[in-house]
Amino acid sequence: MPVRFGLSTLMLCVAVAAGIFTLVDCSCIAVWQGRFPLQVELLGTHNREIVEVAAEAIHAPPETVQLVKTAPSKLGLNLARMEWSDGQPFTVSIPTSGHTSYFGRELAYGQYKLLVLRLSFADGSVEFIPVDIPDGRVSRHVAVTIADHY
Repeated sequence: MPVRFGLSTLMLCVAVAAGIFTLVDCSCIAVWQGRFPLQVELLGTHNREIVEVAAEAIHAPPETVQLVKTAPSKLGLNLARMEWSDGQPFTVSIPTSGHTSYFGRELAYGQYKLLVLRLSFADGSVEFIPVDIPDGRVSRHVAVTIADHY
């Protein structure tokens, strides 16, 4: 004699399985830290020769952009010199972190949002440029246009 299950029994089994799945998925969380390489391309440097490029990625609120332009010394930056050749992109390592569930669901993702560039020119001038860092899960390239000064 075959055993028959009613709809309510089937729904109860599905609910219990979903509860167990959710419990396992939410109770085992991996917290991770990492980095991704961001390629930075400098454009529009025809009239001024760049002699040094330095950069630092920072995790900063939106108002920091104005400080980069007006008073970068207030930020306590630790800019690193970049290996750079005219017409070639350079790479900056961007810190990331996140939380992932047992079954691989992304629960949280964070990355530094602002890249500060310091460009030193042959004429002795220095320019600080704030650059928005794209979401590293989507794009790992940014082009920065440098204004020509006459």
